Amino acid sequence: MNFLRQEGVAVILESRSGWPGAVRGFGRPGTKVDRWARKESLESLPIVAVTPEHYNRMYRILQREL
Repeated sequence: MNFLRQEGVAVILESRSGWPGAVRGFGRPGTKVDRWARKESLESLPIVAVTPEHYNRMYRILQREL
């Protein structure tokens, strides 16, 4: 996680496909070790689930520098 912060990562995009219409839930990295900790939860990077179509659209927009 520290490496991602040093590189300037603001959000983690998750694009694995699942069942159509299914919404995935995510846990903060490290939750299996320390269960729940407010400080670590607030400092973790947000994880956003996007469909492959949305991910591809964002990629094309960045390629075109729009």
